[in-house]
Amino acid sequence: MQRDISENIDRSKSFKIVIFLLGFVILTFFICHYFLYKDIKTRNEHASLLEHELSLEEGKQEYLSLTDRLLQNIQSDIDNINNSIIPADGDIHFIEDLEILAKNNGLKIDIDSLIIEEDSSLSSSKATTLKIKAKTSGPWSGTYAFLANLESLPIKIKLNGFSLAAAQSDTGDGKKSSASIWQSSFEIVLLKYK
Repeated sequence: MQRDISENIDRSKSFKIVIFLLGFVILTFFICHYFLYKDIKTRNEHASLLEHELSLEEGKQEYLSLTDRLLQNIQSDIDNINNSIIPADGDIHFIEDLEILAKNNGLKIDIDSLIIEEDSSLSSSKATTLKIKAKTSGPWSGTYAFLANLESLPIKIKLNGFSLAAAQSDTGDGKKSSASIWQSSFEIVLLKYK
C-alpha cells in the first residue's frame, strides 16, 4: 500500500511536470506567435508607409514632368508673343522692312507720320502703341501683294484705315488717262516695347 501511495505520488509528480512542461511549451508558442504577429504587423505598416511615400513621389514626378512640358509649350507661345511686338529699338528696323516690302512689290512708299502713343489699356504693361500713316503708289497687283504681306507679318498689326484709288496720269497732250497706277493710304497700329 505504501508502494501504491508512493507510485501515486510519483505519477502525480510526473503528471505535474508534464502539465508544467506542456504549459511552458504552449506559453512559449503563444509568446513566439505574439512576437511574430507584432513583427508582421510592423513590417506591413512599414511597407504601407513606403508604398504611400512612393505613390506621393510618383505624383510629384508626374506633376514636375507635366509642368516641364507646360513650360516648354508656354515658352513657344511667349516667343510668338515677343515676336509679335516690336522691340524698344526696333521701330526704325520695322520701317525699313516696310519700305523693302513695298519696293519688292513694285510700290513707292511715303511715310507720312510716326506717332508713339500711350494706350490706357497698356498702362500696366511694358508696351506702347506705334501708329504709322503711309501712302503707296504702284500697280494693282503690287498693292494687293503688299497688303497681303503686311497682314501676314509675324508682328501683330491693326489696320485702322485703308483707302485705294486709281490714279490718273497726264498723257502729255492735255488729256488725263486712267493708268494702271493705284494709290493707297493706310494707318497701321502696332505694339512696341517701351
